[in-house]
Amino acid sequence: MASKPSRAQQLAAQAAGVAAIPQTEETPPPADTEARNSVSTESRKPSVVKKAAPKAAQRTTAAARPAAASTRTKPVKFTVDLAPVEHRKLKLWCAQAADQLELPEVAASEVVRVAIARIQSDPVFAEQVLADLAANGGSRRGWA
Repeated sequence: MASKPSRAQQLAAQAAGVAAIPQTEETPPPADTEARNSVSTESRKPSVVKKAAPKAAQRTTAAARPAAASTRTKPVKFTVDLAPVEHRKLKLWCAQAADQLELPEVAASEVVRVAIARIQSDPVFAEQVLADLAANGGSRRGWA
């Protein structure tokens, strides 16, 4: 079985591919004014293949777009650091839930999704969560 290439190998291959793209300069606009002011879209198209923009430039371009055009459709990933005891309790609860629901597994991420939906739809539950947050200071980032 072939091993998966490392991130460094992937980046090196990508850099080699970009370096292989021939770089040409754009042709200057026509000298006569009438051709430059023409409404034709043909005269406005660049006559060369442009090199791929670096990621930083792509981010700048994306930030410059109107908000409606840049609506995110891809899921957002986030990380939660749990104390080992908390993680064990969550995994144990997920295993018990899977047993009760007669499912092979209940993912911890799905438990988080359900909790988020419940906070939005159940004001009593949301108040309980707020009370818990007030009791522990609202942040447990310094638990380690």
